[in-house]
Amino acid sequence: MKYRTTIVASAFLGMAAVSANAANIIWSTPQAISASTDVSTQGTLFTAKSTGYNSYTVNGVLFDANAANITESFERGDGGYMGGQAFIGTDDTVGQAYAGLMDFAHAYNGWTAAAATITFTGLTINQEYLVQYWVADYRGYTNDRALTLTGGANTSGTLRFLDSDNTYGIHGSYVIGTFVADATSQSIVASANESTMMNAAQLRAIPEPSATLLGGLGMLCLLRRRR
Repeated sequence: MKYRTTIVASAFLGMAAVSANAANIIWSTPQAISASTDVSTQGTLFTAKSTGYNSYTVNGVLFDANAANITESFERGDGGYMGGQAFIGTDDTVGQAYAGLMDFAHAYNGWTAAAATITFTGLTINQEYLVQYWVADYRGYTNDRALTLTGGANTSGTLRFLDSDNTYGIHGSYVIGTFVADATSQSIVASANESTMMNAAQLRAIPEPSATLLGGLGMLCLLRRRR
């Protein structure tokens, strides 16, 4: 009986450890915002957050102002702060919705550089996910702003979002990362040199859950035939 109790206790502790872990996110190279096709449509949409008062559909993806399964530690929302300056000279056929999405941000009071935590909830353990994060500031301030994201043990490259002298020609960036969920939630920490911000974010399941299920069923059928 003691032996069985030990096994059960060990299994329980193992499950608890899994639920407490944050998966390591594999980040791609950050890219400058250019057109609505920046928005990934890979896999199946899980949640997409607009930080503005309105929802926007960009490249077929609905960014919801009241999106579920995503929380943030930011204290304030700032609407229309870019004054319609987004996408000057880089617009496309549906760029106005993308510009509208980028015209809002969540930040801290005083526009401080405090690290922010963004958490996705309701995840399926062992499911692969794609996360995409945007930060942008098209105002003509005379300072440079940059941000990195950390998921698990991995930190992204630099997302530039204000370029005072146009050395980099970037006033907004996005980055894509992938991870396999090892818990029902996943946190990402955003750290900036000043004014930590988020304009939008989305999370997608890859591949589609139906494809994963079909693949598993196919493997099961193959094993049965071999028997």
